[in-house]
Amino acid sequence: TVEALAARSALPADPNKFEVWVPSESQYRFFFTISYWLAITFLQGSILFTLAAGVASIDTHSHVTRALTKWPNAIGGFLFVIGTYCGYVELINAGQDGARVVWLWPRWGRSAQVVDWDSTIGTISYLVGAILFEVGPVHDVLPDWGQPAYVEVICHGCTFGGGVFFLVGGVCEVTHNCVWGTATVRDPVFWVSVCNCVGGILFFFGGTACFWFRWVDGFAEFEQVNYFVGSGLFAIGSVLLVVMWRANSFGMTLLRQVNLALQIGGRVRTGVTQGTRGVAVMTDGVEADEDVVDQGKFSIRGVTFLVIYCWLWCAVAVNCAVSFSLRQPWWRHFADASMGGLWLAVVTVVLLVHSTVTSVPPAQPYRFVLFAFRFILTAATAVQTCVLVQSLPSPPTSPMSCS
Repeated sequence: TVEALAARSALPADPNKFEVWVPSESQYRFFFTISYWLAITFLQGSILFTLAAGVASIDTHSHVTRALTKWPNAIGGFLFVIGTYCGYVELINAGQDGARVVWLWPRWGRSAQVVDWDSTIGTISYLVGAILFEVGPVHDVLPDWGQPAYVEVICHGCTFGGGVFFLVGGVCEVTHNCVWGTATVRDPVFWVSVCNCVGGILFFFGGTACFWFRWVDGFAEFEQVNYFVGSGLFAIGSVLLVVMWRANSFGMTLLRQVNLALQIGGRVRTGVTQGTRGVAVMTDGVEADEDVVDQGKFSIRGVTFLVIYCWLWCAVAVNCAVSFSLRQPWWRHFADASMGGLWLAVVTVVLLVHSTVTSVPPAQPYRFVLFAFRFILTAATAVQTCVLVQSLPSPPTSPMSCS
């Protein structure tokens, strides 16, 4: 009857059912793309944070050092905001029919039935924390126009607040993935959750240092060491996020239901079957249709090249900032900025292509083009890394006493 059908449709959706999360090919493509950029931007941001904190723990006085710390922090914070926003967009579109993507204001009607509370709190905490944490780096790169003293207090407060929200987000990841329960050390999500949780704790301690250790000798070193280790853990977790994306775990660490639904649904393929394009789900024990064109995922080698491209992007960005800090003619600055901008555009386009092309194409010349790009960008990474290492300050040496 009509009443029975209406009552059945009003029942809560099964959070582990494949059709709840991937009702159409467009929804599958959405999870596929949004999770890719979440992992990539987190990796780029954590690399820049690690570099800036490492340099700041060595030397903070030279003008080159300021270019190696302030701009990487500002750019890395902006990338973190993009990454956390991608996670937020994924959250508010969870459980939807995929007909229309929501970008800002959520529709909690259907999503609330399938999304856990720690997913919501953790995702929003990371987004708010990234926004608050970005206030300080943006203030540092702006010209000093004689701002009043309370501006610095506001920046420190935002940094502290960002650390608090990062801590909350990390704890939510641990509880959501049952790290101390069902998750095992053989699962990438276990290590991502642990790395992000410990990284959030260290960012909290780093933000706290602005208040409690400001008048204590060595507070700056304590702050930067916490940021350096925490950013390094975020970088490790981000690499594992790329591995999770490769394994179709599009829910990452705060939408575990998506990962479980894809595992229960079976092997997922997108392709063309008898002239119809769509998502094919092969459960265990069922042979795949020979007409389905499988679009395989990246191998570990492919993930390694993605990490190399992200490092190249970060190295070029930092080298451009260092170039502007040097005393050079204006045309030299223009040439360095133009060349750096071109390299950033090339790497961004390559990353954009890899968000769609998920396997090495068998046909020529496309196969040759992909391998050629790998060789060229790897060589550029080596060159830009050498330039970056040359700009790094030397560790301080303790003076030797003469007897």
